[in-house]
Amino acid sequence: MQILTPHVYWAQRHGDIFLRVELSDAKNLDISLQENNTLQFRAQGHGAKGDNDYEFSLEFLEPVRAE
Repeated sequence: MQILTPHVYWAQRHGDIFLRVELSDAKNLDISLQENNTLQFRAQGHGAKGDNDYEFSLEFLEPVRAE
């Protein structure tokens, strides 16, 4: 399997961030918010290019609370 980036949709309101990752049948999810305000996502699943490993990182400009 090759590692690909899934389609990621972003929306934001005052105090809220919404992310949608277009990936079905996701397995082995690994999602973490690093101390440097970077969200890291890794999973296996079915996306635009079929069954593969998918990952991405998203760096926030302002501090984000994990909850």
